[in-house]
Amino acid sequence: INKLNWTPPVAGDYLIRVRYTFRLLFSFVSSWSSSVPFTVHSKPQDLDLSSDKGWTICEGASVKLTATANDVVDSYSFAVNGSWNTSTPSNSYSTGMLKNGNTLNVRATNLCGASELPSPKVITTKTIEPVAISATPNPICNGGTTQLSALPTGATRYDFFADGNLLTSTSSSSYTTASGVIHQNSKVKVAMHDVCGVSMSPELVMGVLPLPQDVVLSVAPSSTLCAGTSAIFEATSGYSSYQ
Repeated sequence: INKLNWTPPVAGDYLIRVRYTFRLLFSFVSSWSSSVPFTVHSKPQDLDLSSDKGWTICEGASVKLTATANDVVDSYSFAVNGSWNTSTPSNSYSTGMLKNGNTLNVRATNLCGASELPSPKVITTKTIEPVAISATPNPICNGGTTQLSALPTGATRYDFFADGNLLTSTSSSSYTTASGVIHQNSKVKVAMHDVCGVSMSPELVMGVLPLPQDVVLSVAPSSTLCAGTSAIFEATSGYSSYQ
């Protein structure tokens, strides 16, 4: 029989040859044919999907998806929320405007069949947090300084403003103002920059205390007293302490 019906046990590369026998004069001689390369494929195995930004992204961002498989793949299809795009030979796909909970899947196809992920990838989105500003101290003395602080900390950049003017742009979440920058009813705020955007704090109104003026000291009943009598000394009112 010069034919063989054979089912390969596993996918892989094989070399097929045949041993044949022929009669030479009064005896039989065996020999081997030349080898024929033979490749056996399976449908795509170990299919995986990766994202250039991971699976936690800023809401509305776009991602580039890349599929990998352990066999020859003729075409790929990608799905967002179960909606498949047209098959393409490319193993990458870009999609945008993703929202929290969106699902992503891939289908790889070759002549032996198609494979999909065991379970779709799930997108988790994040947004930039609200930011708040505080000042220590507030109020301040006329001509004094205050430390402005932003919460939360750890953002990429903070821009501090007073009365609409940029004071500094820094990676630190706190800033000490220069002398004389803050006036009565000055409004301070901070813009926090992060990977997902910019968050602006509400304005904080500053107070400024006046410096003490010349204090007037009076004595009663008179600045001239008899020994053994007492006098009352009185200073200008309105200050926090006297010595």
